[in-house]
Amino acid sequence: MGQLGDADYVPDTAFLSFPAAKTFHLEFIIQLVVIFVASILYAISMNMFFIPHNMISGGFAGVGMIIGYLMHYNIGALIFLLNIPLLILSHFYLGKKTTFLTAYFVAVSSLAMNIIPVHQVSDDILLSSVFGGVICGAASGIIFRFASSTGGFDVVGLIVAKYRDVSIGAIIFGFNLILLVVAGFIFGWDITLYTLISRFVVSKVIDAVHTKHIKLTIMTITEKGEEIKSALLHHGIRGVTMVDAVGGYTNHKKKMIYTVVTRYELGEMKRIIRQVDNKAFMNITETVEIVGRFKRI
Repeated sequence: MGQLGDADYVPDTAFLSFPAAKTFHLEFIIQLVVIFVASILYAISMNMFFIPHNMISGGFAGVGMIIGYLMHYNIGALIFLLNIPLLILSHFYLGKKTTFLTAYFVAVSSLAMNIIPVHQVSDDILLSSVFGGVICGAASGIIFRFASSTGGFDVVGLIVAKYRDVSIGAIIFGFNLILLVVAGFIFGWDITLYTLISRFVVSKVIDAVHTKHIKLTIMTITEKGEEIKSALLHHGIRGVTMVDAVGGYTNHKKKMIYTVVTRYELGEMKRIIRQVDNKAFMNITETVEIVGRFKRI
């Protein structure tokens, strides 16, 4: 539970007052830069933590690694080629922008895997599985947070999460579990069990970074109910429900505005409300379950 305080207020700035077109282009450039950095982190986790110990990554990257280990092919190139069918699927279900950003990640990370040397950071395979999982999970979570994916099973996970209110990390972990069972029969169970540890860490870090599936209920008490309602509906974040309220101490008539948002939408919601009424009282709680109409965006 949280209460809005002055520290949460985000004032108007030149950035926030940019025309829509300029803001869109700036946000897109930021996306490209952040995804580029995440791609490098992903390649580092592969070349410095997983591949030196012959561990398997998740998704189609794991499939590419299995083929690469067996056939001695270039793993980065294999990962890129295996992702092409998933990019086509992404185009139809996740849209052009997400598909472009995913293709951008796949291309940059595959290229980085060919440039960054394969170097064993630690001789301890357990440490490598844990810290490699943290780096890989952080990179993947950042990718998801910026409306992209790492390709492979992640595309399938995003598609399922788009239509079902479930954790992306859990979906990906389930897919990867099947892959690891297959790898266990091929490479032995010791490496596979260490890989399982790394994939578990990856899934937990993804859910810690990518929190869109977490829903929050916001109850706002204000004397400017109509103005706040109009501002929220104008920005098109979420629908709202308004209830008449009376201050227990002042006996003043107020409005209680009730809405449910995702974790990502919370900051923008608070900013809009504070711009209209900086004295508004907000009560924010985590929502356990939603039954009924709630648009997953």
